[in-house]
Amino acid sequence: MRDLTDMVTIARRVGEDNTLMVFDRDGRGTVTQVWHQIRRTAVDHGASLLVVDTAADAFGGNELVRTEVRQFLCQALGALARDIKGGVLLCAHPSVRGVAERSGVSGSTAWNNTVRSRLYLDRPRPEDGAALDPNARVLARVKANHAAVGEEIQLRWECGVLSSIYRSGGLIGPFETGNRERAADQAFLKCLDTALAQGRSASATPNASTYAPKMFCQMDQRSGFGRREFERAMERLLGAKAIHVASYVKPNRHPAQRIERTAGEASF
Repeated sequence: MRDLTDMVTIARRVGEDNTLMVFDRDGRGTVTQVWHQIRRTAVDHGASLLVVDTAADAFGGNELVRTEVRQFLCQALGALARDIKGGVLLCAHPSVRGVAERSGVSGSTAWNNTVRSRLYLDRPRPEDGAALDPNARVLARVKANHAAVGEEIQLRWECGVLSSIYRSGGLIGPFETGNRERAADQAFLKCLDTALAQGRSASATPNASTYAPKMFCQMDQRSGFGRREFERAMERLLGAKAIHVASYVKPNRHPAQRIERTAGEASF
């Protein structure tokens, strides 16, 4: 936090009334003195981004009433954005349905329809029974008026901060993408070596019970990679001839096929 002293101003208001807009019996909203105080602080500091945490503390209306939600977003937060000539990020907790659907929604549809963009921070879901990293997170863009929807950033909680691991889509540089792919390739090979050393064979056939990407994402050597990334890694390694599909004889003397490293490619 000391590194952010010259960049970030934090208003610590734990236990205080943090309502930014209240409503009368007719549903008309009025900004509060807290709103005016925050506006003055943000303008005086030349803030270009204002983060409000959370909606439950700042919104004094009924989250199910569309007109009240729109007034709050447009007249309270929208006015702050215009006055600082920047952006306002409102943090909010999703409903049970929003969590189940991975949409992050809660309350009136106006929460989603009124804003220009919306992000959702979630935990990754298991793939085929894979063990999950308890510190892993996924930041997804679920709405955007001026960008592609669906892009995700893979994050991990380390040393008190969320660090970016990998971003899907086209907004990341080729260097970081290449690093991620190489790491996935190495993890695939490590899982393959471990499986073979244990006397287990991995298949390249998707419907096989020993399908390599499915089997590897349940191993300790997976290094946080899931089935889809292992599938891409397998295709890259097959294309580079670092691995190949070989015929072998099972202990019951039945012929079968499995993935093996290609001789001379151990350092790939």
